[in-house]
Amino acid sequence: MLVYARDTAAARTEVAEAGGRTLLEAAPHLLVISVPDEVSVGSIAAVTEDLSGLDEDEQLVADAWHTRFGAVSRPEERQARAARQRVVPWDAPGRTPPQHLQEEAAQERSVTLPPSTAESRGDTARSTDTPTSVVLTGSVAVGLVVVSGPATPPYWLPLHGALKHVSVSASGEVWGVNANDQIYRLNASSLTWEQMPGALAQVSSGSEVWGVNAEDEIYRWNGSSWTQVSGALKHVSVGDDGTVWGVNAEDEIYRWNGSSWTQVSGALKQISVADTSTVWGVNAEDEIYRWNGSSWTQVSGALKHVSVAADGSVVGVNADDKIYRYLGDSQWEQLPGSLKQVSASSAAVQWGVNHEDEIFRHDPSLSLTFSSSERSLVVSEVLEALTYLATEGASQNVTFTLDWHFPTVDVATGNGHDYEPMEAPWRDAALQQLGFPGSRAGSRQFVQSLRSGLGTDWAYAAYFTRYPLHHFAYAGQERLVMEYLNDGWGPNEINKVFAHETGHIFGAADEYGTCGCGASGHNQIPNNNCKNCTSNQVACLMNANTLTLCPWTRGQLGWPLWDSVAGALKHVSVGADGTVWGVNASDKIYRRDGNAWTQVSGALKQISVGNAANVWGVNKDDKIYRRTGDTWTRVPGALKHVSVAADGTVWGVNASDNIYRRDGNAWTQVPGALRQISSGNAAAVWGVNAGGNIYRRTGSSWTQVPGSLKHVSVAADGTIWGVNSADRIYRWTGAAWEQFPGALKQVSVGAWGLVWGVNASDKIYRLI
Repeated sequence: MLVYARDTAAARTEVAEAGGRTLLEAAPHLLVISVPDEVSVGSIAAVTEDLSGLDEDEQLVADAWHTRFGAVSRPEERQARAARQRVVPWDAPGRTPPQHLQEEAAQERSVTLPPSTAESRGDTARSTDTPTSVVLTGSVAVGLVVVSGPATPPYWLPLHGALKHVSVSASGEVWGVNANDQIYRLNASSLTWEQMPGALAQVSSGSEVWGVNAEDEIYRWNGSSWTQVSGALKHVSVGDDGTVWGVNAEDEIYRWNGSSWTQVSGALKQISVADTSTVWGVNAEDEIYRWNGSSWTQVSGALKHVSVAADGSVVGVNADDKIYRYLGDSQWEQLPGSLKQVSASSAAVQWGVNHEDEIFRHDPSLSLTFSSSERSLVVSEVLEALTYLATEGASQNVTFTLDWHFPTVDVATGNGHDYEPMEAPWRDAALQQLGFPGSRAGSRQFVQSLRSGLGTDWAYAAYFTRYPLHHFAYAGQERLVMEYLNDGWGPNEINKVFAHETGHIFGAADEYGTCGCGASGHNQIPNNNCKNCTSNQVACLMNANTLTLCPWTRGQLGWPLWDSVAGALKHVSVGADGTVWGVNASDKIYRRDGNAWTQVSGALKQISVGNAANVWGVNKDDKIYRRTGDTWTRVPGALKHVSVAADGTVWGVNASDNIYRRDGNAWTQVPGALRQISSGNAAAVWGVNAGGNIYRRTGSSWTQVPGSLKHVSVAADGTIWGVNSADRIYRWTGAAWEQFPGALKQVSVGAWGLVWGVNASDKIYRLI
């Protein structure tokens, strides 16, 4: 819940003494705290739920919190809400993923930590990305800078992407083609480009969409594919009433009559059609002509490209890429900017591309300013993202201290095919307002000042803007940057993208696209949930828009992968349904009930759990037992090790390493020799022999698997783990063994992500 505290340090102490945690310092006197259900907030003297009398920024934060979460937010409620939401991979077809600026990260890895930090934390002298953000543990300051632009934006606003030709209809539908003749259509809600099938050299958007390819073949879009139209044109134009004109390689002019082309007198190199009575064009000498219904009338001026809109407005560009708007009576007004090609939707809305294939748009309705509701949405999305990370980081006492800023700057938009040219103008102007140099060095100074001024372990900056960016969301070195519209994900998904980019700040690697299996993060944890490294990828913040963390991401953030479980066992076993049993050094038997161990009568040296209904074991005399109700039933035979699967399959090995399979009520000896065996189901049986060689059952024989283990465990879903003679832990990828951090003498797997084990000191661990 959100509370007010005049003395935040005293409040944090009192909350901790009450058994709770401070997750966020959401504003200077506003804390998000988590306390046990039995603790009354009224019993914590340093805080109050009365939020009256807040200043403007604090009130914004409070309103955003209560709009999103209400008075009280419970983790299980947030998890249930997240579970109901559709999980979409960041690189799903038609989607644009956020970015990690890995080249910046590589440069920053050479920066050393301050000696006091390295010594006190026992860290090495290298950071994951920057000295201010090594591992996501302890206290973290976040400088949140929400940057508005001027109320009246520059005439042309750039849009990310690259096109050699763009076309916009009166309804606002925008199409374009790039230097490789790939075709794109604009998603108007997200302002992102969706690639369309086919290849065209030029395209025209009106009531229909037409285009021509590099061979002058003509095509019309039918809503799902391109239909070829007879004839040959180098340029085509379709009006908003369906009128279609074009010019061929010899500059001859043609008009479409619905089934064929009719040649029209004259010669033009490029033509533009708004409707049947509004047609303009330019010829090889850049002379401008307008169709009067029966012939061409020359208009004063010189243009290499002209565009006419359905409302009759006309714009064009000349040989020097200067832009002009027609005022009537043969008068042209020069517009700001430089474009090689332009397309008009109306007198107010135009699009164009320059010689670098950069895309620009002019629309008076566009805004660079955050409205009050948009600021509130950004705040609530950030609060949810960081509350999630703080909740997940409870074992590392992760607490975020937020420093909010809402500057308005009056600078032109950036330009260029790179991150820094698009980011620098508005970021630097905002930093100067905050009292720092307008540069990346100033951004780093800002972050360092947050860390020292707020006394946190780590710090980073988060910049939000409505200015166009080279990419809608990315992170590198000391900061992450996000565009409010958030690409096709939309502003209501800022929380997940923000959490994802925060993961990058602290070393978590992407798990989609061209991701690799190498180590990442300060502790160099393998990236084994990368889709290119596993056939069992699980939903995770680093591969999809979900507030869920896989073990590898947790490790890369600096969090432990193994959770220590109270108690001491020499052998543990977990079933496919999560049932856990174990035996200790005295052969006493224990069953996991909730968060505690319950001793069960009997004595066993080894135990195996398929599920709650299938529990077997052997004692020090190699006698075999199975659990029947609340008692142990003796099974004839003698084994030193037994394994039962959830489907009831049972295998075992005896003191001579002979192998046995339970068939009905009898044991069948199986050729071979193993000292330990594991059964996930009837079709998944693995084992190791006295020499550490690994085998799996293939039909009616054993197939050796590369590697060396002293103990192997296989689950019903095919997940396989093992440990070697040095207690190193390994997971089978399907083709090879990958080492997993930690050290165990024995491991048991019930399913993917359901792994328990014990170490050489009989300490118990489970995979987080």
